[in-house]
Amino acid sequence: MNLTVLTAILLVLPLTVISCPLEGYWKSDEEKTLASFRQALNATQEQKEVFEKNFFGNLYVHFECDSFTSVLDDWIETSNYELVTVADEFVVIRYTSILEGVVTLEATMENDCYFIDVMGGQFKEYFCPVSADAYSGAIKLAQEAMKDGQ
Repeated sequence: MNLTVLTAILLVLPLTVISCPLEGYWKSDEEKTLASFRQALNATQEQKEVFEKNFFGNLYVHFECDSFTSVLDDWIETSNYELVTVADEFVVIRYTSILEGVVTLEATMENDCYFIDVMGGQFKEYFCPVSADAYSGAIKLAQEAMKDGQ
């Protein structure tokens, strides 16, 4: 490989990481999220009953450079996003959700995963990498559930 090509590759790779820091396939991590939830100070009994029963660990997210797709049960939503801030340990994006309106979201990196604050920062929902095949399987199941629900 000649020096010009190697230099070009080394210059472009960091730009991709900066412009697409969350790029990939992610899934809510039930175990890590529940461990964080169990440390929340103001969790109600109702929240405990809901969150402890298979609530977390079902949401899949596929981030691309300017959009992401969320998949949960019989729901699929794709949103375009704007990259607001990129730092070593966190990323801030802004997007418009059909359900929530305009959202500003901070994702903090922790090892191979990232987390978002829930309930005003009382606990964290963790998302860890999954394979494209796992994400595709979730999409197929959601599409089938959407057909069944029509």
